[in-house]
Amino acid sequence: MNFSGCFAYAYPTRCRILAATVAFALVLCSAADARAQAKEMQGKLKRDVLVGPKRDVQLKADQVVQVVTSSGSVALIVVKNPDGTKAAYQVEASALEILAPEAAKPAAAAPAAQPAPQPVAPTPPSPAPAAATPAPAPASTSAASAPPPSPASAAGDSSVPEDKPTVVHVNWPSDTKLPAPYGSFAEAKAGSYSYKLYLPPGYYSNPGFTYPALFVMAPGGSAGMGDIKDRAKLEGWIVVMFVEAKNGPWGPIFGNQLAACADIEAKGIRIQKGLKFATGFSGGARGTSMLTQISPGFSGQLLQGAGFAFGEKGEYNVKGIPKDRPYAVFMCMGEKDGNKKEVDKMKDELRGVPIKFMMFDGGHQPAPLPPKNLGLDWLMTQAFTGKEVPEDLRACGARHFAFLAKRWENQPNAALKAEYAPSLVVFGEKLNLPAGSPEAAMLKAMKEAAPSR
Repeated sequence: MNFSGCFAYAYPTRCRILAATVAFALVLCSAADARAQAKEMQGKLKRDVLVGPKRDVQLKADQVVQVVTSSGSVALIVVKNPDGTKAAYQVEASALEILAPEAAKPAAAAPAAQPAPQPVAPTPPSPAPAAATPAPAPASTSAASAPPPSPASAAGDSSVPEDKPTVVHVNWPSDTKLPAPYGSFAEAKAGSYSYKLYLPPGYYSNPGFTYPALFVMAPGGSAGMGDIKDRAKLEGWIVVMFVEAKNGPWGPIFGNQLAACADIEAKGIRIQKGLKFATGFSGGARGTSMLTQISPGFSGQLLQGAGFAFGEKGEYNVKGIPKDRPYAVFMCMGEKDGNKKEVDKMKDELRGVPIKFMMFDGGHQPAPLPPKNLGLDWLMTQAFTGKEVPEDLRACGARHFAFLAKRWENQPNAALKAEYAPSLVVFGEKLNLPAGSPEAAMLKAMKEAAPSR
């Protein structure tokens, strides 16, 4: 089937206005809290200091910074970069003068933080990222291999603002051999890595909430949110974007991925167990297909323009796909994409794994938003196919069901509505929706549209 053009896959006007109003109110509250915190915890540098993983970022004397924490001989500060992003650094407490609220003044423009690698043009369609050694599909890394928390981790979540992708630097201290079934095949290269972390509005004001998460890799490195940002903001998604991971040797890809995942865990970022997914285009798709197998907790993969990473004999690396919980794959592919043949290969080699495909009008390019929305919706429903649904997963799912149901309701393609209704019905039935609620009414409509199960 060729689903060309853009789908009418958005919220109705009234829903958008209400949702935008709620989101805006959350942002205002969050901003007010951040301003209050910054006013109470500002400091001024007494001297020039070098910071960053390579000590190549210079902060100037008299620069005013936000002080996240100051204890003993060290302090954790946050500075604003010229591009609007923020970065957290550890400095000697002796180099910092804590300012009283009334003495604080606007922060001086900070020098640029360690520059992220510049994106390069994606390589032509190929069976694996350019120059990549065929990578295996290992199981999750052991806790013993996780690095100690980075300096930014010491302050917990408060070092990362809401509703703004923030660059975080972290070290991967030693080469990590990937565990069985391919433990001797590849290593995660040691080094200094970066990732961008997005926390949705209301993250700090709702400490009891957990959130679905999306991990993103780009073939040219320095991954961004792209057109998924509005969804992440409105519906509440945590987004993790790898900076150094790009087409190339697998060592740095694994290093960036594992360093970021370990730091996310050390920070205690509230990702909902069972709703942790990964996506990427082309080499980014292949790279994140490995991430979901070498890092614990992933429940699915949104592939764009490519299948899984290849092994030594041209087969897909799939031996590390988790078997102890729901795991699913959604694949978006352009009708004119040179990798289109991989659709059949994926069907053949991922037997037993729930998998769904969608073609769009285009070539080798990232998928447009409508197929990605459909993919994320479907992946989320697959997380609820288990016999028992934990209470925390049910609570998180209930907050998202209305969004998924509304998109389904507004889908103009009758065939798509019928195709996606069964998984949404399973999802809705696991949530114990209140009788008479709008969500319960939507669930009833889905049951009527779904083919007999």
